[in-house]
Amino acid sequence: MNKLDTSLIKRIFTASTFNKGEAYHKSGRVHGLQLNSAKNIWRATVSGSKLYTVQIELNGYDIDDDCNCPAHYSCGECKHVCATLLAIADEQNVATSSKKSGTKNARYRRAEELIDYFGESNNRSELNAEDEVLFESRISIEGTYVS
Repeated sequence: MNKLDTSLIKRIFTASTFNKGEAYHKSGRVHGLQLNSAKNIWRATVSGSKLYTVQIELNGYDIDDDCNCPAHYSCGECKHVCATLLAIADEQNVATSSKKSGTKNARYRRAEELIDYFGESNNRSELNAEDEVLFESRISIEGTYVS
């Protein structure tokens, strides 16, 4: 069950907590979502009245979650964990669709083409005249490169 979906997440939380978590997720309050794939542990920071650290471990049908907010400490569930679970579900959906299509979207396909072209591969494909290529560079007043 390591793959999440909204209907499952909705069943885990009270309606009030789910609605608040969904609002947090939709407003982009989940930051730095990362997966430790060896342990299947997700971590993120969620901005609320403060920054809260969320950790979620997915093991089969078990979800072990932790958040350093007062609500999680007092009642065992919080909108920060809910928002993070929704972000994980989105990330899993993107990963699944990228496996089917080969990449996440057209921008990433073009980036992969450029990496292949300019990389150390001997099998470089030629870029066509109609291919869009965008390069950006910045130079400071002193003439040094600024990234």
